[in-house]
Amino acid sequence: MEEALGAFNEEQRAAIRAAHQAALTDAVNQAKLDFRAGVAGSKKPDIFDPNQISIQAFIERFEPFRSVMGLTGQPAINAFMTYLSTDAQTTLIDNRVLESETWEVFKANTIQAL
Repeated sequence: MEEALGAFNEEQRAAIRAAHQAALTDAVNQAKLDFRAGVAGSKKPDIFDPNQISIQAFIERFEPFRSVMGLTGQPAINAFMTYLSTDAQTTLIDNRVLESETWEVFKANTIQAL
């Protein structure tokens, strides 16, 4: 960074350094808040039971866990499937829901199938 600042006078370099440090501090503080919020909502979901919860509500409960774990696309779909009963898994397989290209499409197809 110091080499890039060579074209500026000392006052400008000091202002740039201060802005850079402030941006780093803000980023670290935001990351801490995001982590705390994520950890608070990252409880591993229970196995889906349609007698106790709707599939929409179950997916909403799964979302914070998926987000904190950084799951997208096929890894998210695979993880979600592990929280479904054998009957629910069979229904999704029979309806070709697992062929969904994105997590969002999978969610919509899952809600429709179950």
